[in-house]
Amino acid sequence: MLKRSHPSQNDIAAISTEDDQIILSGLWCWQYIDERLLDSLNSSTTTYQIINLQSISQLDISGAYFIFKLSQKYKINAIKGNSSQMSMLELVKKNYSPCDAKLQPLNTYEKVYLIGENTTEYIKDSKNLVAFIGETLLSYLQVIRTPFSTQWRLLLDIIEQTGVRAIGIVSLLCFLIGIVLCYQIGSQLKIYGASIFVVDLLGISLLREFAPLITAIIVAGRSASSYAAEIGSMKVQQEIDALKTFGISPIKRLVVPRIVGMIISLPLLIVIADIISVIGGMVMAKVSLGISFAEFIQRFGDAVSFNNYFTGLIKAPFFAIIIGFVGCYRGMSVKNNSLSIGRETTKSVVYSIFLIIVADALFSILFSAIGI
Repeated sequence: MLKRSHPSQNDIAAISTEDDQIILSGLWCWQYIDERLLDSLNSSTTTYQIINLQSISQLDISGAYFIFKLSQKYKINAIKGNSSQMSMLELVKKNYSPCDAKLQPLNTYEKVYLIGENTTEYIKDSKNLVAFIGETLLSYLQVIRTPFSTQWRLLLDIIEQTGVRAIGIVSLLCFLIGIVLCYQIGSQLKIYGASIFVVDLLGISLLREFAPLITAIIVAGRSASSYAAEIGSMKVQQEIDALKTFGISPIKRLVVPRIVGMIISLPLLIVIADIISVIGGMVMAKVSLGISFAEFIQRFGDAVSFNNYFTGLIKAPFFAIIIGFVGCYRGMSVKNNSLSIGRETTKSVVYSIFLIIVADALFSILFSAIGI
């Protein structure tokens, strides 16, 4: 006789047991499945051998997953059902991957293979980078030789995107950097009654290091990712292949204007960043230390030499070349899929910021060696 262990209203998603069988009936869809259906089975000591699906009137993928987990829980391999039910269970079984599965450690051969594969990728990437640099330099020579054959209208758009539209965020962050530095330095100098020397330290640190470095990092985050995404999208949509088909060099058309635009935009942004960051420091010096604007400007002119301003500004073209090269190269490295765009865009930001910091450190060593 059939014994109903956990009936449900209107026989929806019900479980019954008979001898060594688990009989499922009703509508086994996601909205009717409840884990409490297993309560009676959990308390039973019977060893089940078969799951019978012949009384199920409707089954979806959620119900099939529940049945699959039920078969795993009670270690049941025999399942009775029609062809559509069995095919759905096979689909679940084929695509099932347990969340608690432990990754097996790699053996020696797999480790050697991964090392070789990664080394090969780095060698290919380095080879492509050298080829990209060489092709870009040749394109620059062609532009110098025949400047009127270049689409300079694109250059104006690049300057607007990388320079004009970045003024707001650069100004805001540099203004805050000036405030924070003045507050941190001034609070220490105030203890010793040397508050006026905050102007010296603030001017030198902002003009030589903080304003150029922060501006370059902001622009790298904005523009390097933008270059990589734009060029990468064009490559995925085969627009670069179309340019080659028409005999137009993608490097000359896409890369050269972007790097030139960056070389023009970044120094101008650094000049603005210098002014705004000093204004931020001047405002905080007035608020926290009581140094008037006139006194601050007079002390700034006497204590901060032009070499400090020049030292920070001379880094700008090199930072711009790094940002432009890395962004465009990563864009050209995109494969023909959308996942590669996100990966290369991330690399463009990380690599450009890393190289900017390395270049800034090298400049600091060089300036210290030559006494600037």
